Amino acid sequence: MSIAALSTLLDALDDEALALVDGNGCIVAWNRAAETLTRRAATDVLGTPLDALDLGDLGRIMPGVSPTRSDEVTVDDARAGALRVRLRALPEGGHVLRFRAAPAAEPSDGAALTRLAAVVPGLLFSFRCRADGTFEFPYMSGQFLRETLPGGVSFQGDAALSFVHPDDLDGVLASIGRAGREEREWHAEFRVRLPQLGERCVEGRAVPVPGAEGVLVWYGALHDVERRKAAELALAASAAKFRSYVEDAPFALFVSGDDGRIVDCNAAAVELLGYPAAALTGMSLATLHPEPLPATVSASLAAASAVCRVEFDEQMRRADGRLIDIQLRAVRMRDGQTLSFVQDITQRRRTQRRERLHSEVNRVLAEAQSLHEATPRLLAALCGALGWDLAAVWVIDERSRVLRCRGTWHRGEGAIEALAGYTRAVTFATGVGLPGRVWATQKLVHVAPVCAASGCLRAELATAAGLDSALGIPVIVDGRLEGVIDALGRGITAPDAPLRALFATLGDQLGQFIARRRAQDAAERFLSSSPAVIYALRVEAGELRTTWISDNVLALTGDSREDALAPDWWARRVHPADLPAVRAAHPWPYTAGAQTLEYRLRRADGEYRWVRDEKRPHGGELIGALSDVSERVRLEDQLRQAQKMEAIGQLAAGVAHDFNNLLTVILGYSGLLIAAADPHDPRRQQLVEIRGAGERAAALTRQLLAFSRKQILEPRIVDLNEALTNIERMLHRLIGENITLSLALAPELSRVRVDPVQFEQVVMNLAVNARDAMPEGGRLTIATRDVVLDAEACRRCPELKPGRHTVIVIADTGCGMPPDVQAHIFEPFFTTKESGKGTGLGLATVFGIVRQSEGRIEVATAPGAGTCFTIYLPALDRSGAPAADGAGAAPSARGGETVLLVEDEEDVRQITRLMLEQAGYRVVEAATGAQALALAADPRCTPDVLLTDVVMPEMSGRELAEQLRLRYPKLQAVFMSGYTDAAMVKHGLVDLDAAFVNKPFAVHTLAAKLREVLGPGEPGRG
Repeated sequence: MSIAALSTLLDALDDEALALVDGNGCIVAWNRAAETLTRRAATDVLGTPLDALDLGDLGRIMPGVSPTRSDEVTVDDARAGALRVRLRALPEGGHVLRFRAAPAAEPSDGAALTRLAAVVPGLLFSFRCRADGTFEFPYMSGQFLRETLPGGVSFQGDAALSFVHPDDLDGVLASIGRAGREEREWHAEFRVRLPQLGERCVEGRAVPVPGAEGVLVWYGALHDVERRKAAELALAASAAKFRSYVEDAPFALFVSGDDGRIVDCNAAAVELLGYPAAALTGMSLATLHPEPLPATVSASLAAASAVCRVEFDEQMRRADGRLIDIQLRAVRMRDGQTLSFVQDITQRRRTQRRERLHSEVNRVLAEAQSLHEATPRLLAALCGALGWDLAAVWVIDERSRVLRCRGTWHRGEGAIEALAGYTRAVTFATGVGLPGRVWATQKLVHVAPVCAASGCLRAELATAAGLDSALGIPVIVDGRLEGVIDALGRGITAPDAPLRALFATLGDQLGQFIARRRAQDAAERFLSSSPAVIYALRVEAGELRTTWISDNVLALTGDSREDALAPDWWARRVHPADLPAVRAAHPWPYTAGAQTLEYRLRRADGEYRWVRDEKRPHGGELIGALSDVSERVRLEDQLRQAQKMEAIGQLAAGVAHDFNNLLTVILGYSGLLIAAADPHDPRRQQLVEIRGAGERAAALTRQLLAFSRKQILEPRIVDLNEALTNIERMLHRLIGENITLSLALAPELSRVRVDPVQFEQVVMNLAVNARDAMPEGGRLTIATRDVVLDAEACRRCPELKPGRHTVIVIADTGCGMPPDVQAHIFEPFFTTKESGKGTGLGLATVFGIVRQSEGRIEVATAPGAGTCFTIYLPALDRSGAPAADGAGAAPSARGGETVLLVEDEEDVRQITRLMLEQAGYRVVEAATGAQALALAADPRCTPDVLLTDVVMPEMSGRELAEQLRLRYPKLQAVFMSGYTDAAMVKHGLVDLDAAFVNKPFAVHTLAAKLREVLGPGEPGRG
């Protein structure tokens, strides 16, 4: 038997502590009994050398153990104490080890499998399936054979299959065939006929191990499961008997699983709820409740899974929609399921509810401070006691002479919610609808069905909600109708005499309450219409205590009036940083006069709002008013931020021109010297370093201009999906292999008008930041989509205009940023990177490019939660064709034409002339526009192209070009400048399509721009 096969058998044996060591001395099997005895987990020892376990001299003894004998030694293990270890070598290499806690004699002969089989119940076997379909059994455990077969009876070869019951034989062979084809474990239960035991039910399991020439060898075990089968039959009989008890029970029974869903019920349950048994199966008792299950009931049902018995009263809704009161007892059974006993107690509860209703109405009207406060509690009490689904209180509006709804209460959602909403909005004139009929007759009105009632404005909505009946109750005080209570529900019957008397009493109580509170309601409406929250305040024990507050506190803070009257409301709602100042402003006794204070107040949803608190003393209290000034504070903050950023931008723009002129000279001369230097001259590399430093300085200047939004952009109509796809490969190289890049590009994305080069810079800068935030790797996701922003969204983002926008989202799974860092990330020179690893201009550049492109950038981040940048750009119609990008074969940069060079800075003019002459052009130079006009008047100096600075004394480059075109109408012009776009506009360069070259520039850049304007050179020129 192979090492793999023996290892498989050892893993299946739990009665003996066994281990298997291969020919290299490494442990390859360590069964569960060995784990228990030696206190070493298999996962800790598998694959390790036996010597590493420090089990005495086992490592040295093993080489001397032969396959023909077993050696047993005693070792002292630090974990398990004294152990007796028996070793047996295997012919194919390796050893079998058996551990015992105490010395025990053990036979020293016999094959390893025979010794293992002696401790395994059932039959251990191995078999092969020959090519002709017959079977070969190389091994079967002898102990099982001796107990079950008489002497001389063979259990080898196909003879073993003769013991399988004929009716089960085909199924056994078919299951072995399927398992063999799929090379998976074989498992089957079948019957055998044994001479000593008779017919028995057995369970067989075997695992395939590839043998020689690809033939599968199966190793497995056979166990007697006759007792288990008998137990299953007994259990089925017991279940049938229990079922008969359940069906004959006089009360409803439900059996539910761990998830609370009904798995079984009896006939009484079907009769109680009116659902077919099949419909109840799979439902939850919670779904039969008329509303979301109360917390107390949920806790009770959950408790049934942890204790023996719970009991509570609740309601259920029958299939016909009628509510019934029930008493439920739940018991947990041994199998983990819950058995619930349900009884109908509707009549008993109805009587109890009517008795409680009267006392509840008295209590509500005594405690309520207003009709608004009393209405929902009063209606909830009525609906709960009488089973109504929707109820409303109507009060006469004396000015318009209609009934207006002053409050509603309803069960459930959906159609009933829609009916409740309509009820709150509609009004009724006298005689119209159910409330109007009660108003006209001043008598109780019962309607059933509502769909047949004439003039019922809510009949259609009530029918859609399944409500079929209604009741209207007059509220009369001193013979005058003050209002109406109406109700809609399922199966509301005409009230009997006791209930009519109860309604008359309730109507009288409510009428008196309405009359008493009418004056107070008028004052409340006046205060609630004010934009300011009016309050009365007292200081008690050093804490602020609200003694009264107007209802509109809900609109300001999201807290109800009752919440705002809590003793700790001010302490909970004032921002912790502002609370000391607020407390200090309320010394007691209060001696100051009128006082105004601004601070932050937290709303119930967690948002902080700035409020202006104006108050003055009145008697023993402070009377004050809170006004929301968040919008004003936000605008002030935006103005301060804009002023700060504009100041930095002005500083950046102010130094750009001088830097660019200096860099033009540096880059120009270094470029000329490099071109003229011998490639082998060691000083050439020094020149290259000078040029590189100049280029880095030029890039830094461009970043400053990008942040200040004053660089000259070349916007084009761009498909952002296409642009992102084109740079995807470059992004992969930029972020590295340990970061996964995902593009989620929305189809049919709107186009935008941006500078494509600057857009690539935005994406690259954000990708680099994401890479640095994920040093151990992570995911970078770039997504696009279209959104439509309304006026409210743009009010919070004044940079944007209402309409369609294209959104680019760049999100990473990196370390994120705390709030104090996030507040400064777009500021120039702000960086959290180590010295020398960042200029602090990356995100400032991104901010400037986006804002200059009429967009907005937002960031969402938190420590450990990654960072997400969202960019909004105005969207264009997809019909706009993208602008040509100039791709194609570039013409030769050299030329022989005449260039009229106009530059007021002498050093810049000199290096530019040298660049042009090196490129083959004939140069005529001038320091001012007047000199250029004089030179151009000479017929010997006919310019082919004008190369002029934009900003010059006396005459700008644009004005010079216009003057020269009067003499030379077809004269082309190329403008150059180191100024910002604001300076360009000021000096007349407003055409973004004009040929322009930014300072500083290199020789090839300048020559290429001239060649682009002049076109391909003519034969013989240059």
